[in-house]
Amino acid sequence: MTTFVFAAERTATELLTAAVVAAITIVAAALISRFLTKLLKQAGMGDGSAKLVARLVGVIIVLVGVVYALQILEVQIAPLFGAFGFSSVVIAFAFQGIITNFVASALLTTRQPFRPGDQIETGKHRGTVIEVNSRDVVLMTFDGNHVVVPSSEVLANPIHNFTADPIRRSVMPISLPYGCELREAQRAINRSVRGVEGVTELPAPEVLIAGFGDSGIDTNLRFWHPSEELTTRWVTSEVALAVVEALNEINVEIPFPHIDLVEKPAPASPEKPGLSSPSERD
Repeated sequence: MTTFVFAAERTATELLTAAVVAAITIVAAALISRFLTKLLKQAGMGDGSAKLVARLVGVIIVLVGVVYALQILEVQIAPLFGAFGFSSVVIAFAFQGIITNFVASALLTTRQPFRPGDQIETGKHRGTVIEVNSRDVVLMTFDGNHVVVPSSEVLANPIHNFTADPIRRSVMPISLPYGCELREAQRAINRSVRGVEGVTELPAPEVLIAGFGDSGIDTNLRFWHPSEELTTRWVTSEVALAVVEALNEINVEIPFPHIDLVEKPAPASPEKPGLSSPSERD
């Protein structure tokens, strides 16, 4: 009975030919993968994405070469695939995490919600994207630490790309005291923020009344600035200093939470009818 296992009657020429075909296929796959990686990089694709696509192409080339080598040896492919079909189920369960991350990396490469150099937040992680490889996304946090996040975890969580646009908006809540001149305070804050380096002229800063709090009037200062995280922190600090200086110039003090205790006099006890004082009884 013919099986997928070849017997000793295969000639030395056939064995040598199959080995040469397999070796040439492996070398060709490696060379084509390198060439394709460079080509995709020149076309504008990221390093991690280019490597992932090139590896997939290389794997396909190797598989084609292996099948051709087996045909030279007259190996029956159908029984081989039948045995492989059962084994693939076992392998799929054993390497489920690796396969899931590989597929997730392929989807991230295709969709490209971010690229190396972008600053993102996904799940509990925030940082600059260093690399997107076949299994993971490598981030450098804003504290300078490297974090390797599985691609499946990145794909399963919302992705905030802070640097997708060159500018973004920040909102700074400010409390103004009751009784102050709100219009004057608005103008003073707006003037001070416009002079801060990094704050854009268009869109212009806005000072909007949001509501009435327990200790003061709730106000939101909204301003636009470059998207990069370190620039955001520096501009926010400078804006806060400018606001305090502007309010001090017009003698407006930012209120803090406090409670006023007012002591009321005790009510006088009413006299009962029909009773007189001791002097009247005498």
